[in-house]
Amino acid sequence: MAIYRERRKIYPALPKSRADVHDTLDVLKIETNKNEEFCLVNDKDEGIVIFSCHANLVALCTQVKELSSEEELSSDDEYIHSETGSSSSSEESLHDDSENQITEEEQENEEENEEEILNEDTSPPNAEWTKVTKKARQHGFTGKEELCVTVHPSSTDNQIWPIDVYKQIITDDIINLIVQETNRYAEQKISSVTVTRRSKLRQWVPTNNEEIEKFIGLIIYMGLVPFPEIQLYWSKSILYKNEIVPKTMSRDRFLLLLQMLHFCNNEEPNVGRDWKIRKLLDMILVQYQSIYKSGSDVIIDESMVPFRGRVIFRQYIPGKSHKYGCKLFNFALLRIHSKHGVIYL
Repeated sequence: MAIYRERRKIYPALPKSRADVHDTLDVLKIETNKNEEFCLVNDKDEGIVIFSCHANLVALCTQVKELSSEEELSSDDEYIHSETGSSSSSEESLHDDSENQITEEEQENEEENEEEILNEDTSPPNAEWTKVTKKARQHGFTGKEELCVTVHPSSTDNQIWPIDVYKQIITDDIINLIVQETNRYAEQKISSVTVTRRSKLRQWVPTNNEEIEKFIGLIIYMGLVPFPEIQLYWSKSILYKNEIVPKTMSRDRFLLLLQMLHFCNNEEPNVGRDWKIRKLLDMILVQYQSIYKSGSDVIIDESMVPFRGRVIFRQYIPGKSHKYGCKLFNFALLRIHSKHGVIYL
């Protein structure tokens, strides 16, 4: 602000009226880089200001002279080509004016003819208004909405539980991807920073499929049973105490996995805003499309996934119940919430 005030002392005050503009131009000495006066006319009575210099005027006059010599144009200034040129140009201008008059008369006649044609009643004598029935082309749906896979029960009671359906979507290949990329990122991070004696990174050990499945299960549970903070799931307070989360995984191990969780190799070239999760999304969408076949009734809609973290494609939509989050375009069925989805980037 101090620099701004010092600069304002050097510059004149901004004019507030047309008279102030003329007075300011009288005081200022506006010159070009060749020390030529740039404000040629400053007429306060007529309200005219012309900015130019002598070199510009010379250049303009030179161009006018060249044009008059090439095209034999007539002019009243000092750059008159010849008397012959002026007479010929005047004859051409008269000829052009006569042609313009002819074309204007023809145009008026054409407009009158168009009006007469529009006013004529060309409808047949017995014409009546009738209703037009729309004939939409009907295409019969020949497909069948059905489940394309057979869900085998994993329990001894031969009943199909939600975990059996979950296994059809989150397959072993997806779990292997998460395990591989999480371990890779942990190695990259540990090797790129200086690990102190009290750092949590010293506790890192490579994860495996069983541990990642437990981790995903805890994430789903935390979404169904929300607490104000993640650490409260391991609290011994009577308000937050539970037995599921502490018996499944320790707090430090969960937070360390959450820090290292990855779905891609950071050393590969990034393409697109969603390159961090693109490989995982593609694998999940392939599973969606392979286990269930669409029927005739489909829904295309948008949905908002609540999220207030740091991501470049986070949206803010005031009209939504969740104002901040990631917007998705969903292809859904009547019996399935979402069969295919695209992130709005």
